[in-house]
Amino acid sequence: MGNILIVAICVLIFLPRHTLVWRWVVGTLVGIDCTLNCFLLLGDYRETISGRLGKAYLRGVKWVVPIYWAVNILFLPVERKLNHCIRSIDPTVGDKTIWRWGK
Repeated sequence: MGNILIVAICVLIFLPRHTLVWRWVVGTLVGIDCTLNCFLLLGDYRETISGRLGKAYLRGVKWVVPIYWAVNILFLPVERKLNHCIRSIDPTVGDKTIWRWGK
């Protein structure tokens, strides 16, 4: 599993965007992200962990701030911006969340 993750990260960093392989890797990683959010964090199955972190950060939930910045820094080589969680917010999802973070 570790080798697959390393290959996926290399594809995201080094391959040109919008190629078939790049889109497949991104789609696969988003699917894994939504699955983990659903089963481990009791979130909406359509929402990513980054989107939930962005929403909680904007609502002022204090305990998500270090995780929020760690995820933003993690995605910095891929997106070249430090606002990944805010850009991942989808206002149309999240209504099926069981464990709500914060207020």
